[in-house]
Amino acid sequence: ASVRIWDVLSGRQVAQLAGHVEAVAGLQSDDRKILTSAFDGTMRVWDWRNPSQCLGVVVVHPAAGGASMHQRRCTRLSFGQEDDTVVIGCIDGSIYCVDVL
Repeated sequence: ASVRIWDVLSGRQVAQLAGHVEAVAGLQSDDRKILTSAFDGTMRVWDWRNPSQCLGVVVVHPAAGGASMHQRRCTRLSFGQEDDTVVIGCIDGSIYCVDVL
């Protein structure tokens, strides 16, 4: 699954954020980075100046102890109070707080 970034004035696609293997459910950005979370249990960090470049992948909900893919789905994403902190919510009700670049 991927996220496409469009120029609203020209109607042209300017970037594609590719890498998630399941549906993207969360997206946040600031002036430096774009964050995406997906049903594949990962969060990805992208460079806003070069959006097709993935800066890092965080596995926020690993399949452990027989957890199904349904339980791993990351559905919410939000910046925390600190610039480099992100709060991620998953479909099973778990919440993760992670530091990003």
